Amino acid sequence: MTQLTYDQKAIEKKWQQQWQEMKIHHFDYASFRPVFSIDVPPRYASGPLHAGHAVHYTHIDFSARYKRLRGYNVFFPLCFDVNGIPIEERVERQLNITRKDIDRHKFTKLCSEFANKNIKTMTDQFTILGESMDPTIYYQTDAEYYRRITQISFINSFTRISSIKENFQ
Repeated sequence: MTQLTYDQKAIEKKWQQQWQEMKIHHFDYASFRPVFSIDVPPRYASGPLHAGHAVHYTHIDFSARYKRLRGYNVFFPLCFDVNGIPIEERVERQLNITRKDIDRHKFTKLCSEFANKNIKTMTDQFTILGESMDPTIYYQTDAEYYRRITQISFINSFTRISSIKENFQ
């Protein structure tokens, strides 16, 4: 009797590659199908994924896949947060410094380099997990266009709040 073996890594890699080639996770901007948008907060690029990430994003991925099967055009971006204390603390620990020890621009550059290295690792891990985020809808929070959008939204919010205050005075 012949024993069949299941090479999990080879089979999963084959299908992950085929899904990428088929672009089955891509959002179609020209489609007339109803849109289902998944707005997840960008994950901090402070280190490799852990079990909590795997569980959390797999639950979200279930929804994306279900909606695709139901005929929806799913908007599910791949995004990373490269600003903030988690990244700064990891850089400080790794280099045995504090942000006050060096020039602010140099520290920001060190944090950016650290985060970008982690983004590559995390993106590969999402692929291994079979997550169906669309890599063509990509953003990270230190990009110039992203900063511009957030600054505009802050200005708009401030303007609305100022207008509301004027109406109550």
